[in-house]
Amino acid sequence: MPVSTSCIAQHGSARANFSNFEEKKFAMKPMQSALPVATWMMRISVFLYLLVVYLENIKVVNFQRWDDVLVFVYVLIGLLLVVGGFLSSDTLTIIAGALMFVLTVYFMIGHFPEIVNMRTLSSLLVYLWPASIGLYFLSSGNS
Repeated sequence: MPVSTSCIAQHGSARANFSNFEEKKFAMKPMQSALPVATWMMRISVFLYLLVVYLENIKVVNFQRWDDVLVFVYVLIGLLLVVGGFLSSDTLTIIAGALMFVLTVYFMIGHFPEIVNMRTLSSLLVYLWPASIGLYFLSSGNS
């Protein structure tokens, strides 16, 4: 159905009516005020996770065994992430993030299954979270 000339004269072009609709797009903006809370939740949760998972291993640490030492250092790094949040300098947080990332990758390689399937790969997912937290703090520090 053709547009009458009187309609165009009243409302301008037919395209002009829809241009206002296209300009009113809904844009989501990040909630910046929640970022410090989320950062502290990541620090505390990764430390508590490592503490709960490795609590039996760190109750009595045999410093003659390499694996026990690494587990002890791994939990200590989680604590250092929390402590680093209280400092004005980023150095401790960056070092702890780097060590957490490297140790987590080391544990992933050490526990990599001989037979790779969906079930055995899912056992490696427990390492993905601490590795990503370590990489996050390595790349962002306290900011």
